[in-house]
Amino acid sequence: MRNRLWYSLLGGLIGLGAPLGALLLHTWPTWDMAIVLAEYRQYDFFYVYMSISTLVAVMAFGFFMGHLADRLRAKELQFKELAIRDDLTGIYNRRYFRMRLDEELHRAIRYKSELNLILFDLDFFKATNDQYGHVAGDHILRAIADLVYKRIRESDIFARYGGEEFILILPETSQNNAFRFIEMLREEIAARTFQADGHSVKITISAGLCSVQQNEGDLSEINAVELLKATDFALYEAKNGGRNQTRIYVRQSS
Repeated sequence: MRNRLWYSLLGGLIGLGAPLGALLLHTWPTWDMAIVLAEYRQYDFFYVYMSISTLVAVMAFGFFMGHLADRLRAKELQFKELAIRDDLTGIYNRRYFRMRLDEELHRAIRYKSELNLILFDLDFFKATNDQYGHVAGDHILRAIADLVYKRIRESDIFARYGGEEFILILPETSQNNAFRFIEMLREEIAARTFQADGHSVKITISAGLCSVQQNEGDLSEINAVELLKATDFALYEAKNGGRNQTRIYVRQSS
């Protein structure tokens, strides 16, 4: 829409400039105002007709070119959006998540704010796929993604990490609030019955939580890789401890 407006205005300026240029060219090299006005009065119909016709024609052409530019811009944005989205669930993909994790971690360190990373996956999901089929499994993954997406804030980053694993970045959130949030999700998912390709399926999740807090000393030593490893370890502890629970990664004091 913006390009159509600007291209139309540019076309209008060109359209008005054409008859003015013709008038000045015809009275060159004197460009005496009296001669210019006399020329215009003698051929006023011609110059008015030229002004209107060129104005309409060039504005219409500008609108058309602007329309094409807007469509190309929309397509470009669409392709960019598709490149950062997971094909199945529509949430962010792993590549985009990694880029945003680096950004959010640097921002948390720079502005001394808290940051939480949550990794969760669906318990015994391979058995669910084997029993009900992969079509049903895909329905469940989409339903879980949709449920979580509706619960997060605009500032949170939610992505599919791989297979049945999902990951969340919660910026400017205390560890207690992050823990309460994932526990609320875990309990809600466990209480639901998911309809998947004609089957009623019960699902539970296990989650790992790791926080970057400002009382931890030198935060410059924390990087995205170590943060991911710590969160993955917390998830492993949750699954090893019986599943359907959340574990918080506790850093060992040096």
